[in-house]
Amino acid sequence: RGMSMGLTVNTPSVDLSVIIVSYNVRDFLEALLRSIERAMDGLTSEVIVVDNASTDGSVEMVRAHYPAVRLIQNPENRGFAAANNQALAVYRGRYACLVNPDVLIQEDTLRTMVEFMDTHPDVGAAGCKVLNPDGTLQLACRRSIPTPLSAFFKLTGLSRVFPKHRMMGAYNLTYLDPDAVQDVDAVSGSFMVVRRDTIARVGLLDESFFMYGEDLDWLYRMRQSGWRVCYVPATRIIHYKGESTKRSGRWPSIDFYRAMYIFARKHRPTQGTRLLTVLVGGLVMTGIVLKAGCSIAANALRRAALPLIDLTAINAALLVATLIRVGRLTPLTADTLTPYVVVHGTYSAVWMGCLYLYDLYGHRRYSALSAALALSVGFVVIAALTYFTREYAFSRAIVLLSWGINVGVVAGWRQVVSLLVGARRRALIVGTDDAGVGILARLQRETRPGYDVIGLLDTDPARIGTRIQGVPVLNGNGLLSETLDAHRVDEVIVATSSVSYQEILQLISSCTRLGVGLKLVAQPGLPRLPASGNHLDLISLVDVGADPLAHCRKLIRRVLRNPSE
Repeated sequence: RGMSMGLTVNTPSVDLSVIIVSYNVRDFLEALLRSIERAMDGLTSEVIVVDNASTDGSVEMVRAHYPAVRLIQNPENRGFAAANNQALAVYRGRYACLVNPDVLIQEDTLRTMVEFMDTHPDVGAAGCKVLNPDGTLQLACRRSIPTPLSAFFKLTGLSRVFPKHRMMGAYNLTYLDPDAVQDVDAVSGSFMVVRRDTIARVGLLDESFFMYGEDLDWLYRMRQSGWRVCYVPATRIIHYKGESTKRSGRWPSIDFYRAMYIFARKHRPTQGTRLLTVLVGGLVMTGIVLKAGCSIAANALRRAALPLIDLTAINAALLVATLIRVGRLTPLTADTLTPYVVVHGTYSAVWMGCLYLYDLYGHRRYSALSAALALSVGFVVIAALTYFTREYAFSRAIVLLSWGINVGVVAGWRQVVSLLVGARRRALIVGTDDAGVGILARLQRETRPGYDVIGLLDTDPARIGTRIQGVPVLNGNGLLSETLDAHRVDEVIVATSSVSYQEILQLISSCTRLGVGLKLVAQPGLPRLPASGNHLDLISLVDVGADPLAHCRKLIRRVLRNPSE
């Protein structure tokens, strides 16, 4: 069923082949490649990146910064399974490590996993503990093969209500100890280490899965062939989950539920009576369809939120302007329905069209100036239309009033949000070594600075309390949350040469919980890429800059913690 069987037969020449399938996640991919470099200590290895027709400079970044990486460039997005199979056809390792580009690994991750596989020759595949950016366990890092019953509990939400119940929590094995090695049906496809002999016997990934489900199908076939699959929590990674799908232009919900359907059809259970299988299976498939529909509707509603806000404001402005100018509103009757629809429909179409053309639902979503310009162009168009449709034309005073109200509301709320998310950020630099001091110097030289550096963080008592280039060195030995709140930090900036990736993972968890941004600075000495528009090559790992709700939560938290300030 769509499985490519072009397996390599060459003798393995390295311990580990790390395989990454990437699509438009340049910054995450660069951060991952950098973390892999540190994690290769003590191993012979190779890294293979398969790029699925990215347009964000990912290929150029790999070629410029990581020339030792084997790069396979696809002219189109072939999907996750097919792209991995391209690398699995040529890899040279005793083990293949399939890892998503939106992952960060610790220095010990690869070595720990290879050592585990070496000491457990009956294990075909293994995965480590996978965390969300906020530090919580990502449930998909250990799970069972779905049965009609476990899928039912998952789809109905009962698995979340009773996670410790052996039957209710079977889908994600939430009743098991997350810190104990376990034999499981499946581990996360975001990071898994697979034995060469296992791949040779089981075959490659099933390419009928475009994305999602191919890992579950592969691991299922491994277990059917007698191999163990193990969850190994001795090391951990952070998975940002879904960064590529956000940029794919596809509906991830459709792909996910399509994959569930393919898997259920391919490996439907045979136990029990045929009638029970048909009834329960039909119930599960109905649940999949309903849940997919709800998920798609929720995604569509999120995308439509800003246009709906503006559409409501535009029509409300027209009614308010009429009330101000005329003193009353025309009652809505069968005779007045058509004029209402024509006038409101025309006004909405013109103004919403102008907002769309000025990219107010794209990169300029919080630009008050662009909104004001778009509304002004719309005003001119509507004023001109009144000359040709006099039977539906309101007075030009109403048009003018509507424009003024719209500028105040539609452009106004954007101005408030832009002030909230676009003000100069209070930054904390981690480390006082050459890398940390270099970052400080670069930021202080900016002609249009976006940061106010309020301190450098260090754990050395000899440095704490001193000043470097006029900036105080803060105590890094206490709770990070206390330091970030006390100094009202908006963003933490760190060079990877200053701290270990284990410490970076801890920083990610803390910053995510606190609503504070976290950025890494590109390695010193690497060539700058023309595509990079930043004065510093900053890789955003926790980005709250475009999320006004995160800023609101942070403000509320600080007010509650510091009521006297």
